[in-house]
Amino acid sequence: FSLRSIFFALKKSIQTVVMAPRFMMEPIAVASAASTTKVLKHKRRYCRMDGSSRIVKSQGLCQRHGAKPRCCKVDGCQKQAQGNFDGMCKSHFKAFKREQTPLPPKPSDTALVCPPVAQGDSVYDKVLPESIAWNPDMGGELPLIAHLREGFESGKSPAWHRNEERQARGLWPVHNPATQLEGWERELVWMEILVLTGSPDASFRHLARGWGRDKGFHMVLAQFIC
Repeated sequence: FSLRSIFFALKKSIQTVVMAPRFMMEPIAVASAASTTKVLKHKRRYCRMDGSSRIVKSQGLCQRHGAKPRCCKVDGCQKQAQGNFDGMCKSHFKAFKREQTPLPPKPSDTALVCPPVAQGDSVYDKVLPESIAWNPDMGGELPLIAHLREGFESGKSPAWHRNEERQARGLWPVHNPATQLEGWERELVWMEILVLTGSPDASFRHLARGWGRDKGFHMVLAQFIC
């Protein structure tokens, strides 16, 4: 070998030894930089006060700058009051509602041998015919609106209207208001929705309470026929 070839071979080996650690460290540096990057699932709202980096509690302020949560109005309860729960926490509001509107009692096992005797009148007998024939010139209130409002204001249990209709047909009452509606019950609800839609004084909240449903359930039922 010549001295020139030996020199170039030695120079190449030195460059390989020096440069190899640099190339090996680049992926590690990229991976460490990516691991330290924080990925937020959603944009957080921060306090509107200048210099504050705390998260908003309410009204655009953090708790340090004036966002003070309200406590439940029940004596001895330290939980935070919720928005539409009449100044109470969720658990006390539900307990209060159960006391005001208890569910109907379940029938005994012996009563399940034969169906109950039909009692009472259905809205098909009087309320609906009078509501369809009613017009504002007659004065007074739409009979169906008055019927639902009376049950709501008197504190009847959820699904009271549904159970009265079942009782008028000799059927067992439902004990879970979320029980699926039967075919004839859906037809009756659709009829009542059509009658109430034409009146500006109608309250679908009263209708929902009478059938044991949440407010706005009539919109869900309307999607089946629209």
